[in-house]
Amino acid sequence: MDDDETRFLEIAYEEADGSPLTTVSSQALARKLGTDEDRQRRMERDLMDRGLLEDAGSGYRLRIPAIHSVEEQRLEEGRDEVVDERRQQRGDYVRELYDLAEEDPTVAVPLSDLKEQLTMAADVEKRTREYLVAAGLLVVEDDRVQLTEQGAEWVAAA
Repeated sequence: MDDDETRFLEIAYEEADGSPLTTVSSQALARKLGTDEDRQRRMERDLMDRGLLEDAGSGYRLRIPAIHSVEEQRLEEGRDEVVDERRQQRGDYVRELYDLAEEDPTVAVPLSDLKEQLTMAADVEKRTREYLVAAGLLVVEDDRVQLTEQGAEWVAAA
């Protein structure tokens, strides 16, 4: 990834505030970066091919894939141990939920039951859960947690 692509991705993450639920204008990103339309399209295609951005399906709008966050940039900073640990925690969380729901994404599990099964500190569990909710992989309602369709697909693919 060249410097322009890295900066394009950084601007996208800033504009979306790290949330996969927020879409950003690809044209606005290009203006902030100060690049021409052809270069913008090449960067978008490359970043989408790498899975770092998604087409939001509404013309010139992009979004961050649910499995990516601002933490991805930490890899570039040589902090891969932190990122790897958090990825592992997220994977453990979602897989445990999937198992407790007996592989049925329509089943909501009591949050207390899930917490009992996890081997992570309370603050780590909370941070992980909040990330997964923001990423669109699970929902929490009335102290019950459930995988979203996207979350179930992610677990099945992992």
